[in-house]
Amino acid sequence: MRKLVILIALVLFCIIACKKDNNQPQSLIIGKWSLTTIHSVEYLGNVKEADTTAETTTNFNDKLQFNKDGSFINLYSSSGLLDTIAGNYKISGNTLSFSNYHSNYVFLPTPFPLFLPARVDSSVSISNQITQINSSKLTIHSESNLYDNASNINTRIITDQYYSK
Repeated sequence: MRKLVILIALVLFCIIACKKDNNQPQSLIIGKWSLTTIHSVEYLGNVKEADTTAETTTNFNDKLQFNKDGSFINLYSSSGLLDTIAGNYKISGNTLSFSNYHSNYVFLPTPFPLFLPARVDSSVSISNQITQINSSKLTIHSESNLYDNASNINTRIITDQYYSK
């Protein structure tokens, strides 16, 4: 009888220990998020050019939807301009990366440096970190560097984007 109780306890422990944790960023990020606030700091070379905080309004709106299959869609509207960006995302730890994305526009589709187009004469690096995530709040910290080879100028943009479900 004692061996049976130990066996049942061991099986229950294994089931509980192997159960997927739904508090991981990979499961919490699934769904539609609405941008509420963005804080952005821009440097041209080593000089701070701008430090701005903006709240969403009826003239400015941003929705970001993450799907279970690793795809995402970003709907951005501002003063009548509507852009849709779609592609794939991946989470590794707290690092959020985007790939295979495309936009309806050739120019920079959104003021948020989650994704930036690379020009022929420049190089771009982007890093995105999830700094807060739970069932109702998501914060993404992004750092983007755009180096223009023709002018030898580096532009750095640092943003914190605050979303809610």
